Amino acid sequence: MLKLFGALLVVITGGFIGFGIAEKYRLRPLQLRAIQSSLMMLQTEISYTATPLPEALNRVAARCEFSAKELFAETARGLQKKQGLTASEAWASTLLNWQKKTVLKPGELSILHNLGEVLGTSEREEQIKHLLLAREQLHEEEVKAEKDRSKNETMWKYAGLLISLLIVVIIY
Repeated sequence: MLKLFGALLVVITGGFIGFGIAEKYRLRPLQLRAIQSSLMMLQTEISYTATPLPEALNRVAARCEFSAKELFAETARGLQKKQGLTASEAWASTLLNWQKKTVLKPGELSILHNLGEVLGTSEREEQIKHLLLAREQLHEEEVKAEKDRSKNETMWKYAGLLISLLIVVIIY
């Protein structure tokens, strides 16, 4: 009876590990899409309504989805605290904390970091160009992430279970 319980525990643990890894593959394209959508909203706020950056970031945070909401809201809070932070410093600080909660890869985070370096430091037209560039780069990363997802998501779901079953067979 104890062996059966141990074997079941190994299989369940392997399944959870496999499904956890598969979930990261599933979430990455979704997060990239959410960020692109948020950047489009920010571009609209900057170009058409000429909203000040902290207010524009708050408006975007109120409308965006997924974990991108936290990135924009925290950056806006950092700017509104009037602690002498520039927009790029507030963005970089928030991005550093936010990246721990996301499944994005370093290259994708680098795109966001580069965007933050020019955020609020140039004219409206320049910021719009940088937002467009970041969106295009993130779109390319999204295409890659979607390929990775389609290739690896199902594999990891089954791999976790199959490897755990193999371990059970070898042990018993």
